[in-house]
Amino acid sequence: MQQAMGTVKMISRCAAGIVMGSVLLALGCHHPVVGRPAIVGASASSGVGAGLPPSDSELPSIPLSVDLEATYDTVVLARHRRPLNFATGLHFRDPTESTRRQLDRAMATNPSCLVAIDLLFWSAHMPVDPKLLGTDEEARQRLASLEEVLGQLDAIRIPIVLGYVPPIDPERIEFVEFERVPSRELLAELNGRIETWASERPNVVMVDFGGFVESVYAETPSEIAGNVFDGEAMRGLIQEDNLHPTAKGLVVLMQLACAELEARGLIDADDWQSNSELAMIELPEKAALVASRGFGAFGLLDLMRARDRMVKAVEDQDCEEASRLLDEMLELFASLQEEPEAWDMISFSYSLLFWGGGCREEVAKAQVRQIDRLTPEIAAERPNPWKFTLWEDSMRKLGWVDGVLERLIDMREARGGYPEPYDDFATAYLLRETAWEQYRDLVIDLYPRDEIVDRITARSANRFAGGDDPLGDGPLRIPLTPQGYEDLVDSWKIHQAFNREDTTPKPTMDGMEWTKNARSASNLLRSRIRLAVQMAKAGELELARELVRRSEQQVGRRFYEEWQAETRLARYDRTWPVHSAECDAPTMAELDTWNPVADKAAVVD
Repeated sequence: MQQAMGTVKMISRCAAGIVMGSVLLALGCHHPVVGRPAIVGASASSGVGAGLPPSDSELPSIPLSVDLEATYDTVVLARHRRPLNFATGLHFRDPTESTRRQLDRAMATNPSCLVAIDLLFWSAHMPVDPKLLGTDEEARQRLASLEEVLGQLDAIRIPIVLGYVPPIDPERIEFVEFERVPSRELLAELNGRIETWASERPNVVMVDFGGFVESVYAETPSEIAGNVFDGEAMRGLIQEDNLHPTAKGLVVLMQLACAELEARGLIDADDWQSNSELAMIELPEKAALVASRGFGAFGLLDLMRARDRMVKAVEDQDCEEASRLLDEMLELFASLQEEPEAWDMISFSYSLLFWGGGCREEVAKAQVRQIDRLTPEIAAERPNPWKFTLWEDSMRKLGWVDGVLERLIDMREARGGYPEPYDDFATAYLLRETAWEQYRDLVIDLYPRDEIVDRITARSANRFAGGDDPLGDGPLRIPLTPQGYEDLVDSWKIHQAFNREDTTPKPTMDGMEWTKNARSASNLLRSRIRLAVQMAKAGELELARELVRRSEQQVGRRFYEEWQAETRLARYDRTWPVHSAECDAPTMAELDTWNPVADKAAVVD
């Protein structure tokens, strides 16, 4: 192939580039084949679940994510620009359309080669009607799906590194439906078609991705790209989900690709790192570099512009366009390795726009696509915390909280506790009244029962620091809620701003000042007792009583009794219908017999 230039020619071009100036030098010194790489494909290429222990010893539980971009940077030693990775974990939803989008974006960057090791996987593993399994119609549908993607690759003339489709066992993989998996015989037929297609195109370099996965499943001692692995080491190349390569597995796959490129004369032996152990030493630095590229101010600016376009689309009732923009935004976030700056602002902005708008069905579909995009990540032994945050956010918006709780429980049981920061995710659900109301059994299983009240009180302790007696020198009267009082004061301030001569007095708590300490103590009791009511209504009376006792101990019995006598919790929830049931806090004398389910004097439905 003419693109396979020898080392002497490449050096000559670089020398000429020096004369022509620094810009042309930078372009000319890139390797003619592997110098401007673009990566397309599915979840393996996007690095789902692959990670390394971080170099920062203060964060031992948060892995450093690895994708094919990082391993390309590690294995390819020839001069090259940043590998541009367009692969997506959502490729399985529509391989044909996903391939079109990825190729459009990749080819627009003028690449010198295209790395597509797992691009064909989901074309062969498309879902079919279970009734068609084993029939000629199943074979026809899968072959047609494969041909659609191969047809899109036909027009590309640069070197393409493509992988054969590996076999998988659906019984080993929890998130792959059995109707997606072709028989061994049909898979061999599909790979035969790929081999025939590739043999007719000199620019296509095939990688035995299928043989790699077969050897890993069998734990067969193997030699791969010059590296010898025993059975245990082979198993270490695939994650526990039995589908996605580990960080080292991605390194070995990239070495397999380079070995094939060298065999075809497209690169030299000095152009790539063939020693997997040496590559693993270099990988953390490369992975950290990829992660550091992050999001940045320009990414935030693009998102704000996208938001403005989404506002217009919603106003015009062009929900399809609005959903497309949202999907692009969510896909961008899913591609990041850590939370971008201003995430809270961005998340709130988009949520407010759509959940209050007229495109809810399309928004929900975009959230489902985000869940599908991230599900393989969440199935990893140690999910990336940022991607877990995104997944949990979409699950919660769709009301699928039970799935989040089940995943957290599985994580605790598998690891004997929560790795950081997942303890925070689990504790947050202990503090949600709606979680106790709707998912009592799952919430109870988040922690051993004797830890639950400790975690609730520790998390919410900052609502009241203790110290001075909250009552001060006199009795406490609460004719308004704390929020109601603050709202009155805010309204008075606004009124004063526009009517500066108005002498209306500033509102007070029934004519007396309410100390900051008393207000924070009241806020603590409001949240704690309301949560205790939901726990009791869910049947967890002993836990509810213990939470009330702890709260009374924290603010003092005298304050608790005054607060209990003056307070009805319904007053705090007038604007929130979901919490509109009236409820009195129990007195200390009533506590041992307190039962909000049976006692209509305590809870009026």
